[in-house]
Amino acid sequence: MKKNLRLIALVVVLAAAVLGSCASASDYTPLPGILGPEDVDFGGRTVTIVRGILPDEDRIAEAEALFNVKIDRFNYDGNIDLYISRIMAGDSTLDIIRMPHRQGYFKLVSSGYLMPVGELLPPEHYEALSVTDRYTIDKLKYNGEYYGFGTHHGLHNGSMMLMAYNKTILEQYNQPDPYELWQAGEWTLDAFEQIAAAVTRDTDGDGVIDQFGFTDVGNATAFYRIAPANGVELVRVEDDGRYVFDYDSEAALEMLNRVNKWRNELQFTGGNFDQGTAAFTTTHLAGIRHAKAAGLDYGLVSYPRGPHADRYYYPVFEFWMMMLPVNAEMPEELMALGCFLYREEDTYDDLDFRINEYMTTREHADLYIAAIESWRGEGDMFQNTDLWSIATPGVSDVINGVKGAAAAMDETRPQAQGYLDDLFGQ
Repeated sequence: MKKNLRLIALVVVLAAAVLGSCASASDYTPLPGILGPEDVDFGGRTVTIVRGILPDEDRIAEAEALFNVKIDRFNYDGNIDLYISRIMAGDSTLDIIRMPHRQGYFKLVSSGYLMPVGELLPPEHYEALSVTDRYTIDKLKYNGEYYGFGTHHGLHNGSMMLMAYNKTILEQYNQPDPYELWQAGEWTLDAFEQIAAAVTRDTDGDGVIDQFGFTDVGNATAFYRIAPANGVELVRVEDDGRYVFDYDSEAALEMLNRVNKWRNELQFTGGNFDQGTAAFTTTHLAGIRHAKAAGLDYGLVSYPRGPHADRYYYPVFEFWMMMLPVNAEMPEELMALGCFLYREEDTYDDLDFRINEYMTTREHADLYIAAIESWRGEGDMFQNTDLWSIATPGVSDVINGVKGAAAAMDETRPQAQGYLDDLFGQ
């Protein structure tokens, strides 16, 4: 990508001095396909930022002067129907939307309430974005069209999931270091299973296991978060744009059966990572703060690669992007203002904070930077939607040993696919 992430991450003092905070207008260079401030005049009208947080006051004041505009904010508080009413009333013609996909994106896009701005922008616009923003927009394309533009996440997505491991436990039982396996391309689900089983022990001799290989995958939500290790998500998008329930696929059934084996045959799931009674856990970066506070010697690594995964995965579960309503009156000008207000360099401080707050070794930082650079959109798009609710009973039955994977997913498929067909008008 166009920024040297290792410099930003590892030479913190230099990065702060060189990059600074938000750049001024004299330092601003529009992204490809985006108008410069000198080419835009809103005539003193008001542009409303929908859902997203406003930039700092200096940036707003600068934009209001350069673009001859007033900037306001509208928050629909997660009730997407409230924003749809705004569109239908014609009050959204000068709106810029910045929203997480879970708060109504699919309803908006499938109902025709968003503008396919990719038709107005050259490919170079998307190529110039950070890996995170570029592949977020690609992930959320609909019927082959791009609906996002510009920067939201910037250098990284804070919801990215990693695997953390307790180095002390692994060393005590002479187990290989997962980070070294990852470097060698040998960090697989099979290797993970072997290590997790080897360190699962009754450490005090009372006949009860009190040290586990992996924190429990005891509910469907935990399964949805680990399933990408085998290259599977709840839904796949076909080449023709159709959304298809995918938990009846070979990859999903194999992963369901694995987790069932972990819990009910190998019995290596349980314990608490932060308290030192589980050797592995999945976590987003901020989730490691308790382990750090407890003084654990922990490592960070990708998800282990399953037989159906083509690479190491670092799934995210929240996708944000900047969009326009379908009735946007001045789309090129609105995109120019949005890109001026929200820039990739504004995210450098957040990455710097996370590296300094949650990481203690060079390996931690190198792993996280590799995760950022290799991410290609993986992560379940349907978290906390009705689709998760539909799939949960069947998934729970499998991981708790109540039903076989194939039978449970056969029962789940009709309702799940019906939900997708209704949502997207398929």
